[in-house]
Amino acid sequence: MSAELPEGWKFFRSKQGSDAPPHWYATAPYSASVFGLRETLGAGRSDHPAWNLAHTVDAPTWDALCAEAAEQVAPYRSLTERDS
Repeated sequence: MSAELPEGWKFFRSKQGSDAPPHWYATAPYSASVFGLRETLGAGRSDHPAWNLAHTVDAPTWDALCAEAAEQVAPYRSLTERDS
């Protein structure tokens, strides 16, 4: 595993299934606050950037998982810094 998840992200890998290979998942350290951001900033507006935040990302490879998680960091920061 050469890539790294952003700080605070937790990960797990599913087991090999009979019809599917293992898969990687990661949860954001701010996963609970995603729902709060959606309610306060994007209430009633599904086009608001808060609705694009993911509290969990998944990918077939470790490197792809790290990239998916990294894509969530900047939007989260821009929303929370703007809100504070």
